[in-house]
Amino acid sequence: MRLHVDVLFIRDGSGHLKHLNVPSRPPPPLVYIGRVAGSVVCHYRQDLPDDLCGELNMLAGTSMTDIRSREPAAFVGAVRGLLKTHVAVGDVWAGPAYRFPEKFPAGGDCIVVDRSNSSLLVGTFDDYIPELELVQPCVVLLVDGRPVTICHSSRLSPNAAEAGIETLPAYRRRGLGAQAVVKWASLVREFGRTPLYSTSWENTASQGLAKNLRLVQYGTDLHLSERQPGS
Repeated sequence: MRLHVDVLFIRDGSGHLKHLNVPSRPPPPLVYIGRVAGSVVCHYRQDLPDDLCGELNMLAGTSMTDIRSREPAAFVGAVRGLLKTHVAVGDVWAGPAYRFPEKFPAGGDCIVVDRSNSSLLVGTFDDYIPELELVQPCVVLLVDGRPVTICHSSRLSPNAAEAGIETLPAYRRRGLGAQAVVKWASLVREFGRTPLYSTSWENTASQGLAKNLRLVQYGTDLHLSERQPGS
């Protein structure tokens, strides 16, 4: 979980959240609560007052839940209630977090993509081209010479990388994403980092991919973000 938090966020010297760990450095959530079996990890946006963070810590410690299930609605509502004394709460995001087993099958016939062959992405995954150096390793799986699945490092820290996976709609649910993910994970390990994978409770397809790869769920994520103007 420590590796996971480090790859998700940029924090200050006190451990408070400064930014999301992506190149554009957007604001972090108000609250991040990560659970593993028997313990909880809490981090808060750096402008939240200490007394509020202390109350949230106490609340989080009283709601130990099974990591295979969502946080109870009553608990999320209680967190919202405390936060409302300081700031308006908007989106809530939650889901399982996984690690890769020590051994997993070799990836499919994937191609590593870097600046030297970035033209492969033109017309399908163009959005990745401008920041290609920042999402390495990055691999694609071709069907009939066309890249239909891409797996990249959506977030990186010195010690870990978080998988980002996208498959063109017409090619989903064929097991192609799994092939790209295991190739990506093997490269991450070659680079000396730990590969990680997380998703939302609503994304059943992504959870199915994790199950098919026999990834090991080690915890859960809960993010509560500030409500944006007009939302």
